[in-house]
Amino acid sequence: MSTGSGGPASTTQLIDLVRDGDRGAIRAMEDAGDAVGRALAQAVTIVNPELVVIGGELVAAGDVLVAPIRRAVQRNAMSWHTSELRVVPGALGDSAGVRGAAALVLADAPERLAVLVAG
Repeated sequence: MSTGSGGPASTTQLIDLVRDGDRGAIRAMEDAGDAVGRALAQAVTIVNPELVVIGGELVAAGDVLVAPIRRAVQRNAMSWHTSELRVVPGALGDSAGVRGAAALVLADAPERLAVLVAG
């Protein structure tokens, strides 16, 4: 996608175009969702998760992105891996990575503290 000035569209501009009903932007978002879903289907087949959370700035496009991801996963993963699978947009926004990193650090905190106190 490019802007009227010939430069590439920013994520915000792309989402605005999708919300405005621009068919080219919608098609680009759907194609991206399909590509992500095909790749994700391989991981679903290997890991067999119950939940996949889709994050990132483009999630603001909602079902225009997430629905093609779901369809591609259903179409490309083994059916017994997708019967209970939920693919949902993330709710934490830009802070998801930082919150996840903090959770990993805090999960080990009691053991580390016990070692320091005992040591």
